Amino acid sequence: MSLTAWAILGAGCDAQTSNPRDAAAAGGAPPAVAAPPGPLQVGGGVSDPDARLFYQRRGGKSAWTPAQAKALTNSFADARRHGLNPAAFAVKRTSGDDPDQQDLALTLAAFRYARALAFGFVDPRRIEKVFTLEPNRIDLAAGLEQALAKADVPRWLTSLPPSDSEYQALSAAYLAAADVAAFIKDPVARCQTPAEPSAPVPATPAQSPPPEAAPSQSPSPPAQPEQSVSPAQSAPAQGAAPSQEATVQSPIPNAAPEQAASAPAPPTTAGLSRGYRARQLAANLERRRWLNRSPAATRIDVNTASCTVVYLRSGTDPWAARMVCGKIGHETPSIQGSFHRLVANPPWRVPMDIARREIFTKGRGYMRREQMHVVNGRVVQRPGPHNSLGSVKFDVDDPYEIYLHDTPSKSLFALPERHKSHGCVRVQNAVGLARLIAQQNGRLDAFNKALASGKTGSVDIGEAIPVRLLYHTAFADEAGQITFAPDTYGWNDKLATALGLGPAQAAAHRDEPDVDVGP
Repeated sequence: MSLTAWAILGAGCDAQTSNPRDAAAAGGAPPAVAAPPGPLQVGGGVSDPDARLFYQRRGGKSAWTPAQAKALTNSFADARRHGLNPAAFAVKRTSGDDPDQQDLALTLAAFRYARALAFGFVDPRRIEKVFTLEPNRIDLAAGLEQALAKADVPRWLTSLPPSDSEYQALSAAYLAAADVAAFIKDPVARCQTPAEPSAPVPATPAQSPPPEAAPSQSPSPPAQPEQSVSPAQSAPAQGAAPSQEATVQSPIPNAAPEQAASAPAPPTTAGLSRGYRARQLAANLERRRWLNRSPAATRIDVNTASCTVVYLRSGTDPWAARMVCGKIGHETPSIQGSFHRLVANPPWRVPMDIARREIFTKGRGYMRREQMHVVNGRVVQRPGPHNSLGSVKFDVDDPYEIYLHDTPSKSLFALPERHKSHGCVRVQNAVGLARLIAQQNGRLDAFNKALASGKTGSVDIGEAIPVRLLYHTAFADEAGQITFAPDTYGWNDKLATALGLGPAQAAAHRDEPDVDVGP
């Protein structure tokens, strides 16, 4: 791990092309635009990169007719359904009657709104110290040029945000959660409204899946600590089942029978005010806009808010399970990587921070019992029953040494609150997932042999499987039911404030004590 990565993350496990986001809200009515009499040298010296490229491609000619200017400004009202404030995109007034400046003001407003829809209104790095999820990619300058040529700027704008059914369901739920106009006018007051009781959501009985040794692709829905809002309570989803673009977040555990039986029943939505729900929904809409619209069909999505993981592969049912991720102070970052090998019986190279605070202080006797020794100044835990990585590690390639792995502390999966690790992701039934992936790639015999040997061995699976670590506190199922997870890290409260929804009375998050020394 590099010193920079270590400084950013603290203790890890083993030790977007930026798009400009102009978040300044501009007031005032759009200026009247006269029909251009001829070529104008517009955009000279402008700092906005999209506007500069747009006018360079046009040879400095003006772009907007009165009808197109009106269509643009009317489109800003649709920002509400995306959890955005239309006032943030108002065309800035210009001094005098300079048609060049009026044309440029319209273009800048168009790109300001287009960027918010295509890439997000807030730069994610303002919210999280580390953010490496693959962003959306689109040539906005070319898109606006084509839209103006077709005299259909509104249609182009509506094509920019995510179009999957989950995004539509979140948008509908946001509009239903609050009087949006009042919410935007006085967001603080809306967020301080008292909690509104809702009908409890009955628990779905968990079924006993196969033993951990057997791969399972369609585990049963669990009892979860998240809070759900039925379609009647929020709003119905539009469209069909989630497409490839949708982020599958349904918390379906691949649990052992005794763990499923001990799982807590889900609470009701009685603790969530409409103002709180609206803030969380707006933040989650923004988080979807941050993402690439066409993620790999085969991938693993980890939701660090709900502490769930899902493995997706074309032509197969999703494999999903609970997981344990970083506690407060060791937050699991929103990053993306991939792995092409499974490590059976991995050793654990303990990060120096954990070694200093939690291992050296316990003395040599503790290290002997836990099969730990020092190699070249680094504490290493030998493979075996007590190894903190368990029986398998999914060797994700990322600069922060955050990866997925098994764990001997399996009782943690039955807890309603599973932010307990030092940053890595402990996967329930990790061996079952590893066997499933190995089987799909014709490497099951090799993995089983490596596992049975008791020695460390790597099995190349013949493909790189992307892994995305997401932080989604609201998500929708195929029926349009919205589930809320706690904003444990406080990131979405911060994001909602950056979106212009005002400060909220967020509950203080206290540091959790260490449950073990594992990553």
